Amino acid sequence: MHGGTCVAAKQQGAYPVGMDIVRGYFRYAVANMHDQGLDIVPLVEGDILEAPFCDAAFDVIICSDVIEHVSSPEALAREIARLLRPGGVTYLSAPNRFAITQLIQDEHYNVPLVAAMPRWLARRYLLILTKFKLVNLESGMIDFQP
Repeated sequence: MHGGTCVAAKQQGAYPVGMDIVRGYFRYAVANMHDQGLDIVPLVEGDILEAPFCDAAFDVIICSDVIEHVSSPEALAREIARLLRPGGVTYLSAPNRFAITQLIQDEHYNVPLVAAMPRWLARRYLLILTKFKLVNLESGMIDFQP
């Protein structure tokens, strides 16, 4: 979460709430809001599959590059349906894992080819790279060190 969506919503007069499972990403969101001269919006650490909000809490839910990280896309859909008010809108996006830019350097791990691998193989691949110190596990991100 870099806070760009929260910033844009706040600038349009909305009352956004940001959520991420990795609290460390909040610093980017806070810096982004601070740079724009905006009050900090609520930022919630948690798993979207067990969101700590009451039913029908939101008019709009934006899941940008989230679905590829959850264990169950079906559970994500159910949770979004629970959280949306009647008539609410959801925007869902996911990266194209076979795009040439993803194959050259995955946006999550900065490792070539990992995006095209099945999840189980990608995990093993990343563990091997970690063992041989070819990746750096800082700030919750993996950075390829060729």
